[in-house]
Amino acid sequence: MAPDGTPWVADNSAGDNPERIGRADRPASEAAALSTDGLTIAPSGLVALGSDRFGLCGYVSKQVEELNVREGRAERTGRVLADTCWTSVAALPDGRIVTATLDEIRVAVSAT
Repeated sequence: MAPDGTPWVADNSAGDNPERIGRADRPASEAAALSTDGLTIAPSGLVALGSDRFGLCGYVSKQVEELNVREGRAERTGRVLADTCWTSVAALPDGRIVTATLDEIRVAVSAT
């Protein structure tokens, strides 16, 4: 959920369909493909880091990547915000990111 209340979702897709990110209150056809390089991310968590910025945890990528929203579509920036994340991600009020693996919870440095 973005700070303005806009619901966003990232999904893992089986088969040949792309993994996507988009607004949950819009048709799936408006969602953007997460990967343009053919690599699997397997989204497992999404956290709002501002009105136009998200952190995406990937079960396969095992990291939190930064996403920016431009013209209503989220795009990967290439910036890694945390290098250990498998199952979920959250943001603390002070800007730090909390990530989870299969057996531990970690507090990463600031996401700014």
